[in-house]
This record gives sequence, structure tokens and C-alpha cells, in this order.
Amino acid sequence: MKKLRSLKKHALIAYQRAVAYLEKWFQFENSVFRSFSCLDLERGLPTLDQLIELWTLTRSNDTPPEALYSELAILSIYQSLERKSVDMWCSFFSKESAPNLLKLVQHVCSIPVSNAFVERIYSVMGNIWTNERNRLGLETVKSELCVFFNINSSCIDFKERVVSNKTLLKAVASNAKYVKKK
Repeated sequence: MKKLRSLKKHALIAYQRAVAYLEKWFQFENSVFRSFSCLDLERGLPTLDQLIELWTLTRSNDTPPEALYSELAILSIYQSLERKSVDMWCSFFSKESAPNLLKLVQHVCSIPVSNAFVERIYSVMGNIWTNERNRLGLETVKSELCVFFNINSSCIDFKERVVSNKTLLKAVASNAKYVKKK
């Protein structure tokens, strides 16, 4: 029992030090991200004041903030708060038309929670742009990265698709210039 109390005491001290360190280096009270928390429907519905504050931060000034009021009223009808916030927002927007509220939610949900994806891009880019391939142009590296991250099929599936596409094979075999589709 004495060891348990000692362990709890040391764990509490470690926790307090960690919190103090985080509070020293990161602003939590005056952070922009604090305003984003109003969209967490697990905590309850946002107020109009919270949405207007968020509206000013997201620079979606093409819509007057008063337009959010009617959409907030529609949102108050949906109080099924048993799922995760993102799922609840998806359900709400699939049933209701709330374009102004949708812009706010899309803006906040598009902010990445970490830079892991960016770090992965740099890692893959480093693998592509090696000493042996140091003369690759920026557009070539960009294209290879796009292929790497956007094509989800296996090599065999890709080969079968290319072989079955006669128009593509004819274009590749010819010497004619082509126009890049955007």
C-alpha cells in the first residue's frame, strides 16, 4: 500500500511537470485552436458567438456572420451526440443544406493535426532525388511524388490497365507532342 501511494505521488509529480512544460512552451488559453474546439459536438452545440469568432479567424468574409444563425438553429435540431464529431458533421451535412457552416467546418477539419504527412513527402522525395538522380527537374520529382501518393493500385493492375488502353499505347509509341490534361 505504501508503494502504491509513493508510485501515485511520483506519477502525479511527473504529470504536473509535463503540464507545466507544455504550458510554458505552448499557448493554450489564447490559442487560435481554442476557438476551433466549439465544433467538437461531443462537448455540445456551439453558440452563435463562438461561430462568429471562428468565422473571423477563418477569413470566410464572403458570407455575413448573421447567415450562420439560421444554420445554427437547424443544427440544434440534431442533438444525437453519440458518435464522433466528424461523423456527426458528415451526417448533418448529408441531410441539411448549411453552406456557411459547411465552409467553417471544412476549414477547421482540413488543418492537419501533425506534420507527419509533410515529413513523409520529404522522406519519399529524398528517396527519389538521390545522388545518382541529382539532375531530375523539379517538375519530374513533383510528378513522381504525385504518382507515388495518388496511385493506389498494384503494379500488376496498373500494367493491365495500360495494356488494355489502346489509345494510351498508341500515344506513347508515337513521336507526336501531347497536351497535358489538368
